[in-house]
Amino acid sequence: MPFKFTFGASPCVPATPFETNGSTLDVEDMRTLLQNLQIKFLSEVMNFPGVLMGDEDMLSKIAIAKECNKPIDGMLLL
Repeated sequence: MPFKFTFGASPCVPATPFETNGSTLDVEDMRTLLQNLQIKFLSEVMNFPGVLMGDEDMLSKIAIAKECNKPIDGMLLL
């Protein structure tokens, strides 16, 4: 059976401020990732409080996905 595998860029790195994962993806990192043709979507938009409360960083990452015509995983609105 044919299988299509794609990569997405997660805007929530780290997932919470309590993690120490060794890296942070800021708005410019997200722009670079989403401009890459191999990255097909904005993945794991799990910071719904940030979206609802108008967090500038989160909304900027979503706006970049829209500018790049990339689908946004985890969102029904915006």
